[in-house]
Amino acid sequence: MNTKELYIFILEKIKNYIPSKELKNTINIILEDIFNCNTVDIIKNNEIKLDITSIEKIITDIVEKLKNYEPIQYIVGQCKFLNCKILLNKNVLIPRQETEEMVYNLLKTDLNNKQIIDICSGSGCIGISIKKKYINANVTCIDIDKSAIELARKNSILNNVKINFINEDIFNEKILSIRNFDILISNPPYIPESYKNTLEKKIVLHEPHIALFVKNENPLIFYERLKLIIENKMNTNGLFFIEIPDYFEKEIITLFNRGLLKKIRINKDLNNKSRWISGEKI
Repeated sequence: MNTKELYIFILEKIKNYIPSKELKNTINIILEDIFNCNTVDIIKNNEIKLDITSIEKIITDIVEKLKNYEPIQYIVGQCKFLNCKILLNKNVLIPRQETEEMVYNLLKTDLNNKQIIDICSGSGCIGISIKKKYINANVTCIDIDKSAIELARKNSILNNVKINFINEDIFNEKILSIRNFDILISNPPYIPESYKNTLEKKIVLHEPHIALFVKNENPLIFYERLKLIIENKMNTNGLFFIEIPDYFEKEIITLFNRGLLKKIRINKDLNNKSRWISGEKI
């Protein structure tokens, strides 16, 4: 079987289980991460070394997982995030393009020799991508989930970068004993539990709820805590970049406009949705 035939074979097998807008990307992920085929291989129509029986078994296993709404990134066990390869499992969120946009914008700043913390770090994709570009930056990833920290540590080794890891609940007062920092970046939980029925099944069934949802009574709890950490531990003129939900934009900007912060700004993503808040410490 050649690569074009494989492409068509995968398309026919999975097309009933993937939204049409995600179909091409899903096939490309399978080709690259399972069969180690890139775009050039497909254009050249190279031969696949596996026999048809092995290929059919692999695709059948993938289809069974797709039927259960399992995201393709968990099935293949990895994804790309900016210039990094990131291992994934169900203890961490699948990195989104919108988060890449936020990090890409932060990377325009010279971060060499800066003290940087990535709070609610999950797979470590944010901190690792920063460290990979700015090798002289001091990057610390913080997460409450020990399993997430263990995976992030594996990802740092995979990407050949040295990261500091802290397994801690940011609501524990011990967090305020961390060293002062210059940059804070975070993608915290922010979806109220009552919004669960508005989300895709693959998110609700397979992604870690601890990294997604907050109690309905106080949906801004992480933003309040992050603001406190910034005001207490960030150096003067330090920067913060924090992902937000557009439906709480007004409440979040009101919160951050109070206190020891300045140059507060809501930033739009490529879909023109409010996606992250940035600013500085006075």
